[in-house]
Amino acid sequence: MLGGAIPSIIISLLILLFSAILHEIAHGAVAEYFGDDTARRMGRITLNPIVHIDPYFSILVPLLLFLSGSPVIFGAAKPVPVNYFNLRNFRWGVFWVSIAGILTNLFLAFVFSLPLHLHNISQPVATLFTNIVEINIFLAVVNMIPIPPIDGSKVLAALIGERAIQAIMRIEMRGFLGILPFIVLIYLLFTTAAFQSVLLPVAGFFFKIFGLG
Repeated sequence: MLGGAIPSIIISLLILLFSAILHEIAHGAVAEYFGDDTARRMGRITLNPIVHIDPYFSILVPLLLFLSGSPVIFGAAKPVPVNYFNLRNFRWGVFWVSIAGILTNLFLAFVFSLPLHLHNISQPVATLFTNIVEINIFLAVVNMIPIPPIDGSKVLAALIGERAIQAIMRIEMRGFLGILPFIVLIYLLFTTAAFQSVLLPVAGFFFKIFGLG
């Protein structure tokens, strides 16, 4: 059984990796539109997976969640560098840069859900596309969580105002040690039934929108 599961795990991790890469590219592309070309100058607006892979969040964390049977699989590519202070219209620049990845994953889920409504689609293709849709929906939903360093924290902060944005940025500017308590908090929340009871219905909502619920 394990031998049959390994290819499935590898395929899921590859889908997660490239979905996360497109998520990060979206951040960089929208940041460039709003006036910050940091990601472009650092060679991060590219589909080359090597420059995007984070050994912990791209491989280890999603693999551990998958093997532990977690109903929510979370992973991430290496964050694309953005200098938010270069953005035109600081508040709404931060909003659109932060939400760009979420919208990208929802768009990918929508695009790959369309062929699933065809009657002549083969089972292997249907299984692959369903996997792509599921992973992108969960990536989008997890990134809506308003806890640093997740995108949802800056989206919410931008809706509140510039002081809230600056508070989030002060946390993130402390580096890994600054965000470590929040990463631990997020991981612990993932293991609670109460947290899953919030995330899973949100994901289910998008499945229904795309006609798969």
